[in-house]
Amino acid sequence: MSSLLLIPGLALPWLLGIVVLLACRTPQRPLAAPGEMAWIAGAGFVTGAFLLTLWMRLLSLAGIKFSLLAVGGPLLVVAIVLGVVVARRGAGAHARDLRAALRG
Repeated sequence: MSSLLLIPGLALPWLLGIVVLLACRTPQRPLAAPGEMAWIAGAGFVTGAFLLTLWMRLLSLAGIKFSLLAVGGPLLVVAIVLGVVVARRGAGAHARDLRAALRG
């Protein structure tokens, strides 16, 4: 069972980092630019891991015991909300740029 939780345990911070980076982007450089999606995916993992570390540190300082709900729940909510904000702000441009980047 614990090995099954490894995949979402790695994917959630990664997703959080990616949407944070997408939310902080300026439209000056399109996602279809060479290497842009790879940079966002790679830096997204590091960013998400850092944010997860900060969140867990705050929970520890507040005396809240670590649990799946206490750690993962708020991160999932933030990732979903930021994902919606990014999707609305991009109005389909992100999906179009992603398709163009994957085509090469």
